[in-house]
Order: sequence, then C-alpha cells, then structure tokens
Amino acid sequence: MIKSLTGFGSASFEANDIFVETTISSFNSRFLSISVKLPPRFQEMEHRVDMLIRERLSRGRITAVIKITPVSMKELVSPTLDMPLFNEYERIIKSVLGKDSLPDDVKVGILTAFQDIIRLDRSRSLDEMVWEPVSCSLVEAFEELDRMKKEEGKNLSAQIEAGLDKLSSSIERIENMAEGGKKLVLEKLRQDAKELFSDVSISEERMGSAMLVLLQKMDIKEEIVRFRSHISQMRKLLLCDEPVGRRLNFLLQELHREATTIASKSSQQEIIDETISMRTVIEQLREQAQNVE
Repeated sequence: MIKSLTGFGSASFEANDIFVETTISSFNSRFLSISVKLPPRFQEMEHRVDMLIRERLSRGRITAVIKITPVSMKELVSPTLDMPLFNEYERIIKSVLGKDSLPDDVKVGILTAFQDIIRLDRSRSLDEMVWEPVSCSLVEAFEELDRMKKEEGKNLSAQIEAGLDKLSSSIERIENMAEGGKKLVLEKLRQDAKELFSDVSISEERMGSAMLVLLQKMDIKEEIVRFRSHISQMRKLLLCDEPVGRRLNFLLQELHREATTIASKSSQQEIIDETISMRTVIEQLREQAQNVE
C-alpha cells in the first residue's frame, strides 16, 4: 500500500534520568531535505539524527524537533575554566589599558564577554546516555508518523484508482468511436481526394493505396494498447509497500503523451474532445501522485 509524503509523529521517552520529547513533521517535496532542531548544547547529535532519518525515509521535507530535559544538569555537563585563555585575554586588556592589574569587576566581565573561556565538557559515555532516550523517542515518533502516512496513503490510493477508472472508461469510448468512425473517415477522405484531383484521372487501385497510407497514419491502436498498459502498471504500483511516487509520476507523463498523440492523429472531433477530458483527469492525478512517497 502506498504512503503519503505528509504526516506527523510525536513521542516521549525517559532513560538515564533524561526526558526527551520528539516531533517529526513530513511535507511534500521532490527530494529528501532534513531539518533537525536540538538544544544548543547537543548540536553535535544532529548528524546521528540525520542518519537515522535517512535510514527510514527517501523523500519529503522533514523537520525533527527534539527537546532534552535532564533531571540534573550537573550529571550532564561539567564546566571547565580555560585558565591559559583567560590569562591571555587579561594580558591583552591590561596592555590596552596600560595597567599592571585589573579590578575584579573587569575580570568578571572577561568571563561573560568571552564565552569560549568556559567549556561545558561531556564524556563520550555521557553522550551515549543522552543518545539512548533520543534515539528511542525518534523511533517511536517514526512509528506514529508511518501510521499517519499509511492512512493518508489509503485516501490517495482511492482517489488515484477513481481517476484511473475514468481514464479506462475514456479510452474504451475512444476505441469504440475510432472503430465506428473508420468508414466515415474513409469515405470523407475518398470524397476529398476526388474533389482535389477532379481534373486528374486516378485509378481505384492507386486511390485505395493512398487511402490505406492515410488510414495507417491515423491509426491509434498502438496508443490505446500503451495507454491501457500504463494504467495497469499504475494499479500494480498502488499495491506496493515500497516508495513508488516517482514511478507514478513517470507513468502519468506517458499517459499524457499518449493522449496528446491520439488527439493529434484523430480527425474525429468527439475523440479530440474525449482526450481533453482525459488530460484534465491526468493533471488531477499528477497533483495526487506528487504527494505519494
């Protein structure tokens, strides 16, 4: 069953005294683009989150928002003062001011003005402690997102099937009209040829050969066969569990091409009118297929 590109999933998970809330939103896009929003102190996890998303999704504009709430910040971070860097800043300021020492309030100002002096160090094991609830909440959010995408996919599948039914009916009508109109077309061609070459003597054999060539150029049997084949392929794709959005779009392009060719070959106005209706349905199907994963 096909899936929609749009959906939403959320989950929360607690482990190692760390509470994580995650939301994942998916929107229509031709390609896969990912935006990950993490607390500033955990930005280095963005790559791991990105990789986890890419393992599960192939298309769509994805936004993942992750909130991390530790029970105690002391358990997660250990502030460290970079004394060599602090002393260097102090030396530069004393040199600029031409003083041998600085008052305490200026030294405090150095700490607040130059934030790189204080580092929030975390051990690798501590990063893994945080990653456990983050990854678990992501997996649960993915499951909810997937359920919603499948549900939306059912609606899309029903709409696409209805459109394919319309196209099947249209191509059947065109086939019947083409068969019924052959004699009329042939007679009109014969009459037009007689009027055009009224002053020239043409044998019935040559006239028949010329009519045959014209009829072959106007024949749409191959286009009808290919049109039905594309519809059949689309119906099969709607039953697939793998991403088929791009293939559906390709087949719709081919359906549009065949409908245009049928219109250009036909001299029957009712067939031309029917192809206009067909192309309208195909455009509607294109809009729906663009939202299929």
